Amino acid sequence: MAADPRLEILPRFQIQAINRGTESALITGVFSRLDGIAGDARGWLFVSESESSIADIVTLQGQLAGLDVPNWSMTDHVTVGAMLPWLDSRWQARDLAFMLDRTREWRRVTYEATDAVVFAKKTLRCAKCGWTGDASTTGLLSCPKCSGELKEVEIFGNQEAAFSLNPDARFVETRPRFWDHDHCLICDVAIGRDEPYGYRESSFAGGPNSVGLWFCERCFDRYLGRQDFSFLVRRSVSG
Repeated sequence: MAADPRLEILPRFQIQAINRGTESALITGVFSRLDGIAGDARGWLFVSESESSIADIVTLQGQLAGLDVPNWSMTDHVTVGAMLPWLDSRWQARDLAFMLDRTREWRRVTYEATDAVVFAKKTLRCAKCGWTGDASTTGLLSCPKCSGELKEVEIFGNQEAAFSLNPDARFVETRPRFWDHDHCLICDVAIGRDEPYGYRESSFAGGPNSVGLWFCERCFDRYLGRQDFSFLVRRSVSG
């Protein structure tokens, strides 16, 4: 697969060796540069939405690095000699693939608040360390983190009313126009609260707010509208 020139901003990882284990593979190789890369970081060996591999940096000596890749995330693109873009885990591979798709059409829309449903869900909580887990887990008698006592409690959450609740959730109430904002993928500004307009891909425009990607006007004009992906390697986005 030919490299997308729009991703030249990303460091690349050239694979030198692959050592497969029972649960994961140790991938050794060299980063083209170290911009935004640190030991113990997590990221993607990016190819596409479905063929990117999640990886943890387990060793880093200069530009030489060892990556731990779960076996379930290995693809045919992870081969000795391959040079793949490294995408920090702040970003999702599926979102980047969506943004790179030139067939997508983006629309400027006014954010309209929608109804939200408040629900309660049973969970296990450790009174000692605060660990929480699925209350439907059978045979769990003590906290797997500290061996403390577990108690079953209810936690509350909310979601857009357009979607059905999970079977293990208990309906509490509907709050009119409570879903009143979503965040810009790049700068995290609250669209709907701090900014009245945003950009959405046309197939999502007019649908539930919590589905798809949102961009504020400033980030869309500065980055996505120009096909500038330099925000991928910046620690923060300023005006």
